Amino acid sequence: MFRPHAFSHLPQLCASALLVVLATSSAGAEVPAEADKAMQREANFKAGFVNGCMKSRDRRGVDERYTRAFCVCAMLQFRAAMSEAEFQQILDRLSNSAQPAYELPQFGRGVFAGLECENLGSYDAASPDHAEMELRPRRRFDEFSIRLPRGFVSAPHSDGPGRTQNFFRLHADLESASALSFGVAPAAIFPGSQHIADAPDWYLSVMLEPLKRRWQKSNWAHRRIPDRAIGSLTFKVAEWTASDAGAEHIGLLYVTVIRDQLIIITMRDVKPHAVATLPLMESSVKTLIFHGADHDGADSRDSRME
Repeated sequence: MFRPHAFSHLPQLCASALLVVLATSSAGAEVPAEADKAMQREANFKAGFVNGCMKSRDRRGVDERYTRAFCVCAMLQFRAAMSEAEFQQILDRLSNSAQPAYELPQFGRGVFAGLECENLGSYDAASPDHAEMELRPRRRFDEFSIRLPRGFVSAPHSDGPGRTQNFFRLHADLESASALSFGVAPAAIFPGSQHIADAPDWYLSVMLEPLKRRWQKSNWAHRRIPDRAIGSLTFKVAEWTASDAGAEHIGLLYVTVIRDQLIIITMRDVKPHAVATLPLMESSVKTLIFHGADHDGADSRDSRME
């Protein structure tokens, strides 16, 4: 389900969850009896993928901490490289078929996608002066296509009344990360949102509240900055800063409304990395093409939502 406050916890998703939540599972981990069978199959696959990857790399004498981060990253990239139907086809073959799953084209595509993780933690020298060179070829997702910065990988997304898609890139410390997130939700999901004369500004204020609560004990501050245009859409934007456990965080929040849908984009990082990575993420965001008329053209600037 789409939850506005989820964006305020993206750092934990990007770093702590990457290194802990999935990788600490074991192949024999118990799954609650009430869990849906499909969810159990997916959880077993992810745990098995990570454990198998770690055992393989452990034999090469690679540092365990880096190995854990790499293997979870590779698993996330594998999953993001295919549709839900393609992923379920792999699970079906692993569970019930005599035909090897690795013969499926999406399996090879998923393994290839994981190669992006080989350079995990090595992008801290990226320069904002060469942002275009830092962007990868266009990738398509459910709601949009985009040219992501090098090294950015997909994190688990959520569905429901709204959808979120998260991306991150770990720094060399393997604890902090650059984070980029997109959310699309029915505009009416927020009580009192009907009949708002200046809807984008109102929604921007609403979306700042969970961030403020999240960082209220961390010298939170924010300011409005000039609007940003992405194709035919105009986003209201706020910049925010906060301090936590000795780290200084900087983030950007983009909000707009198109027809009956609310579109939210968030970016954040820690100093000193944010000086380079926030402009880089903004350059990436400028390449967004939301699926609508003309969305099949890679150079299209049409940003209408269907």
